[in-house]
Amino acid sequence: MQLRSDFDAIANWVETNSSLLDLGCGDGSFLEFIRAKRKAITYGVEITDTAVLACVEKGLNVIQQDLEGGLALFKDQSFDTVVLSQTLQTIHQ
Repeated sequence: MQLRSDFDAIANWVETNSSLLDLGCGDGSFLEFIRAKRKAITYGVEITDTAVLACVEKGLNVIQQDLEGGLALFKDQSFDTVVLSQTLQTIHQ
């Protein structure tokens, strides 16, 4: 697994055994990393077919939706941490 340099920095903000939502999770690399490092319960929201498939193949919880639709599926305060990393530039609305 190729790790981005910011994964450890983000992980420092995540409590062990907490819940985390990654918006625009891509292929799930960060979800996989944080699940192993912090024993976090992880969910991802991703729109791209190939990225969602990669997450599923890794056994990750992923919802195929745009960010707005994906967020609407969860009640407020559902997660201890929400991550939006390298995704904002792809939002068109």
